Amino acid sequence: MNEWVAGASDDEVVDMFNHGDTRLAGATWSAVGLDPYRAIRIHQRGIGLRVVDIIKSEEFKSYEAHEKMMPDAFKAEFQPAGTPPEVGVLVNGSLLCIDNEDASFPECLDDGKVRTIFNAKLEQYYWVPTQAQAQGSV
Repeated sequence: MNEWVAGASDDEVVDMFNHGDTRLAGATWSAVGLDPYRAIRIHQRGIGLRVVDIIKSEEFKSYEAHEKMMPDAFKAEFQPAGTPPEVGVLVNGSLLCIDNEDASFPECLDDGKVRTIFNAKLEQYYWVPTQAQAQGSV
């Protein structure tokens, strides 16, 4: 997720907040937070109330707890889509797919504007410590 946010435009990040689910928006906000200047820029684009909803949600609290307990070697943010949506079909019921060269980031027509969508499934992998790790001896 950090790599996607680093390469995405501010418009694409704002679209992620407005059209993504809470878990995906929460992961995006966590990645945006790594650059405080960008976080301020994006926050000023009118996503303030959405960010408040995200931070208060159970999904985000679960995501944050997951991030804190997970060793870096085990972290995984999203599973890229295996196949892109077909050109000319509706995506998410309202977006018309117009370019599908990249399975994870196809372009769609949304209310007269072309935007890249995030076509991936957010997955979380949970780490369970061994008994020795849980007791703090390792």
